[in-house]
Amino acid sequence: MGVIETCRKHSLSTGTFYSWKKKFDSQGESGLRPAVSDKSKELKKQKKRIRFSVNY
Repeated sequence: MGVIETCRKHSLSTGTFYSWKKKFDSQGESGLRPAVSDKSKELKKQKKRIRFSVNY
């Protein structure tokens, strides 16, 4: 099965496939993981603290 058939089977555009392939070829598996910044992690921690303080 080729790229086009596989993309159709999984409802994925060939453009997305080749974009992911390019990231994988250059950065490996880590290139396909979503990037989470330190700021985002800190905001999640802050949100958790606020929820905890509001619930009690």
